[in-house]
Amino acid sequence: MKPVTNNVALVLSFFICLSSVSSNRPLDNNIIAEICADVTYKDICLESFRNENFTEDLRGKSDRVVAAVKIASNNGTEIAIHIEKSLDQSKGKPESKTAFEACEANFDTALKKLEDTLESMENEEYEKMKDDVSSAIDDANDCDKGQHGDPVLSEKTKLFCKLCENAIDIMSKYMN
Repeated sequence: MKPVTNNVALVLSFFICLSSVSSNRPLDNNIIAEICADVTYKDICLESFRNENFTEDLRGKSDRVVAAVKIASNNGTEIAIHIEKSLDQSKGKPESKTAFEACEANFDTALKKLEDTLESMENEEYEKMKDDVSSAIDDANDCDKGQHGDPVLSEKTKLFCKLCENAIDIMSKYMN
């Protein structure tokens, strides 16, 4: 009887391991290709979806839109951290400090707009969703127009705007 118990335990362990591996597998490349097929910045879209660790399969249209907004939002959060570090390093440089403070406010507003997008989605206000993401782009661009003198921030801001443009394209594809 003991060998049977061991075999059952072994098979059970195998299926538990298999189920945990399959639930953490990367997103299917065909799904990513479908999501990114009609966006403005296709290479950025493909790379960003491949790099995100989505636990859901994103087969639903709304799941895909939420994922695109989350990608932009995650990127915006990284930028906010960069700005915060730059603010700390700008002590004694009033012009830089003022510019980084303005950028901090811009990105706070941009990230809030991306949060609003998800709320608008729950209320099925699809045009407002696009307007909110467009506003996030405008806020990010306002930061980049400032005299912060940080080329890394400028590049990060451009990427954020492209991710937001892709999110709008994905909304247009799936929410109309």
